[in-house]
Amino acid sequence: LLMMAMLLILNLVLVYRLSSSSSSCNSHFDILNSLPATAEGRDEWVRILQQQQDLHRREIERWQEVLRWISKLVTEVHGSLEKLQKSSIYTPPSPDRTDL
Repeated sequence: LLMMAMLLILNLVLVYRLSSSSSSCNSHFDILNSLPATAEGRDEWVRILQQQQDLHRREIERWQEVLRWISKLVTEVHGSLEKLQKSSIYTPPSPDRTDL
């Protein structure tokens, strides 16, 4: 029961981190709203494209960080479940049970 509560809390933290990451990414799209109504030249478009590339690079770095964090959590949960399985608290059901 304690392990289930821990897994629930870890899931909630994960959902929070993912939602906060995606909401912070949305705020960076305000750059695109500042485009002029008409193209004012090649230099302006080059600057805008460079900003988009920088934004894309930062988003990829954030997602890589989130994936590393998720991988670490999964590894920790896996280790905890293995310890629980090996402990005397957990007794696996016997294969000859017929109460299904």
